[in-house]
Amino acid sequence: MLVIEATITNEMREQEVRLSRTFEFESEGPMAEIGAAVMVEDNLGNEVLFSEVEPGIYRSQPMLIESDREYHLKVDTSNGKSYISSSETLPSSTRIDELTVERIFNDEGIEGVDIMVDSFDPSGSSRNYHY
Repeated sequence: MLVIEATITNEMREQEVRLSRTFEFESEGPMAEIGAAVMVEDNLGNEVLFSEVEPGIYRSQPMLIESDREYHLKVDTSNGKSYISSSETLPSSTRIDELTVERIFNDEGIEGVDIMVDSFDPSGSSRNYHY
């Protein structure tokens, strides 16, 4: 089976898609999916093509995802199979209201740091955050 690993973001940078095949537990590891055609397309018909930079690693030119469009990922493998993701939109950006850092101790008495972020998304669409 084909494994597709991708996170396409709203940062202006080269975006990356990794393609490999599943493997048995005793095998040496995943086998890269080479020679595929990879692209991201928006609902306005704009396409961004990805180039294979290493076996199984595909990168775009610098690009970003915009919140007012729908996008899907399309992969055509060298064996003639095609895969298309469902269309997705970027959730609205959420600003950070407050960031606090606190020295803490866990139940075993080991010292650590607790990082807390307060933010508010009035649309309720932002559910996952990446720091």
